[in-house]
Amino acid sequence: SSGINAEWPLRPGRGAATAVTNPAAVILTTLQLRPDNSFEYVEGAATSSPNPDPVLMNCNYFGEQEKCVSVTALKSKADEFKTRPLLEDTELHTADFFFSLPPVYGYFFSLDGGTYTQNALPHHPIAYPDFDNEKDMNPHTNVLNLALDKTVTIVLRNGAGIAHPIHLHGHKFEVLEEISRAKPNCFGGQCALPDLETGFSAPISELAKRESRGVLKDVIIVPMFGAAVVRFNTDNPGVWFAHCHFDEHVDSGQGFVMNEGNWKADKVPADFPSCDYTGRLQHMTSELCTCDPEELDPTWLCSKDYMCQWTRRRSFGH
Repeated sequence: SSGINAEWPLRPGRGAATAVTNPAAVILTTLQLRPDNSFEYVEGAATSSPNPDPVLMNCNYFGEQEKCVSVTALKSKADEFKTRPLLEDTELHTADFFFSLPPVYGYFFSLDGGTYTQNALPHHPIAYPDFDNEKDMNPHTNVLNLALDKTVTIVLRNGAGIAHPIHLHGHKFEVLEEISRAKPNCFGGQCALPDLETGFSAPISELAKRESRGVLKDVIIVPMFGAAVVRFNTDNPGVWFAHCHFDEHVDSGQGFVMNEGNWKADKVPADFPSCDYTGRLQHMTSELCTCDPEELDPTWLCSKDYMCQWTRRRSFGH
């Protein structure tokens, strides 16, 4: 179990929260975690004491904050890499992102130095066997095409003003390096993206071939104006989404597609649902929401039950 101590002293400085100084103003609880993944908050103080000298992982400015450790410092067990050998055939890619403020609010990714694009997924899924790249591809879909049986290194560089948790589907990747912003006082446009030759502990071309292994993850918090270098083998054919794990940011375009091995499904069930970028679920009718093309109203967003206003009005007799 772990406890919440209302009198736990917090160090002053950037990013520190305000300590609770009046124990009577709060209710102490203990969070009990069970083997079946259930949990319960039990009133009362924890029986064990909090760590008096805690270490914080994944700080926004881990190079500048006391007691903050980079993910780079973590180590995986050696046997985790028995099925993940480094391959002779390698690829190196960059995925840079930033956001724009209103009135043109949104997140944009640039792959391998290309145009910054606010990602929008095609209406017809790329993995469908009848997907026509010329006809069906959305020009605003960020696609990183990856060949099979390669060791791929991706440099994720953050040009946005907060840290972002970037998640890759289809793979666990090893974290080769995580870095903070280059200068403590740079903000916004004053913070240049880390240079691939000089911004890391070694040139990226050398880091990509490093034999020592990093910790395995499928989400990495990329510090604001910093970067993370991740590596994995393209041994899992598929169309995999890479995106920020903040839902609002995904909806605002912060993502890209990894098309690994140009994989296509052999066939797709006739009633298999798919979503377009507006959030509308295609080809599905349920008791909660109808997407019958003859009845479909453009204002219905059928991919989320609570957003299907027409059904809700009907259900409540309105």
